[in-house]
Amino acid sequence: MSIETERHFSIASALSNGSATKHAPIQVAKEAPSLTSLTEWSRVHIKSVFAAPTHEDAMRGVQETFAAKVYDSINGVERTNEQLQMMVAGVRKYAAGPLEVQWLNTVEMPTENGYKSGGFGAYYIIRGLEKVDPRDNKLKPYIRHKSVTVRIESQPHLSDDPNVDTRRIVTLGLVATDLPAEDFQY
Repeated sequence: MSIETERHFSIASALSNGSATKHAPIQVAKEAPSLTSLTEWSRVHIKSVFAAPTHEDAMRGVQETFAAKVYDSINGVERTNEQLQMMVAGVRKYAAGPLEVQWLNTVEMPTENGYKSGGFGAYYIIRGLEKVDPRDNKLKPYIRHKSVTVRIESQPHLSDDPNVDTRRIVTLGLVATDLPAEDFQY
């Protein structure tokens, strides 16, 4: 019998035998919403950053993906949140049109039940960039290659609503490079 069915049955029983006023109201347990996997969360959020239609949407994606204070290293150099935003803007400035994120490999390890936090690693590419190839000084399609390792954690201070997913990246280790698209087959 479901909790809701039991609740209605108990209320009906209490009303039929006249004991409804003698008992405290029945409490119905609310289940916390189920969270998506760390992989699915990452796919959605990284797309909201790099494949966003506007710069403003991309910066909103950054705010909804990364904690207010991220401990990060990009290509072996520690960066601030402002530098992280500048990196995102830098990738987007080379966009020849809409950017496309293609995931080549992912691995996750949740550390709490329900995917509230955990480790996530991935290798993905971003298509749709155009840069001048230093080999011949011609504008050509480029692909950004990224290998990332992150720690994702719930940020309960962001919302009291249990239905709001407050997970954010709190630690980021990233290696990235742009390579001519003609050099790779994916």
